[in-house]
Amino acid sequence: MDSSSGARTGPVWIPTPTSSNYATDFFSDGENLSSWTRHKKRVNAGKTWQKSIFPISAYSPYPSQPDLAVVTFEQEYASSNLSNRMKKRQYWVRRDNRWQIAYEGPA
Repeated sequence: MDSSSGARTGPVWIPTPTSSNYATDFFSDGENLSSWTRHKKRVNAGKTWQKSIFPISAYSPYPSQPDLAVVTFEQEYASSNLSNRMKKRQYWVRRDNRWQIAYEGPA
């Protein structure tokens, strides 16, 4: 990933339950990390390439919880069989001095 632009391009990236950016209690759209990962693998199975650009439009620490942050961004996504743009929100938690994604969904 190019940290200056938020762009990711190249072969299809498929998250795994052990991907270090995701908390073990991650959830998205009613799915836990394991079922979300299986879903992403199925969706990405037919792709030969993908490109994502996701500049962060807002970042804010959660006022009453210093180990929680909210990140909002507009993801521009293109792949060999899909192209879309979507505003997303992630909740990041800090545990053991590491930040991980605990939730991801539409904003």
